[in-house]
Amino acid sequence: MRRSVAVAALVLLLGAGAVSCATGDASTEAGFGLPTQPPDDPVAGEREELRGTLHVEDDGCFTWVAEGGDEASRPWIVWPSGGQHDGDHVTLPDGTSVGQGDLLVATGAHVEPEALPDYRDGGDSYFSSFGGFCGVRDRGVVVLDEVRRG
Repeated sequence: MRRSVAVAALVLLLGAGAVSCATGDASTEAGFGLPTQPPDDPVAGEREELRGTLHVEDDGCFTWVAEGGDEASRPWIVWPSGGQHDGDHVTLPDGTSVGQGDLLVATGAHVEPEALPDYRDGGDSYFSSFGGFCGVRDRGVVVLDEVRRG
């Protein structure tokens, strides 16, 4: 019985992947997509001006290296609403493309993962799943309200 259920689940998963490839569904090509703040409800936290460098981790997660900060401390980035994932780059709401090593100037906040919408450590919400994948428990989170190339 368990084997039948596992085989059926695998067939459904493979079928869904084939359909999305055949239709060119871009939302599946970017994995989780780009983590962005909800447009009408920014993540709570004390805002400040931030300067740092964009780092693209080996697993594809986008992280922040604060200017003058510890290179090993790279919090996961939650981007402004309207940002888009573009392979190993991010297209900002104004259309600017940024990637590995770009200096960024932003307004944002360093927050605990629990500040993210519906975050539960080990949960299955978008921010829980994506944040868990990108190691927010160890890394932390930086949410950006506005960002531009520096």
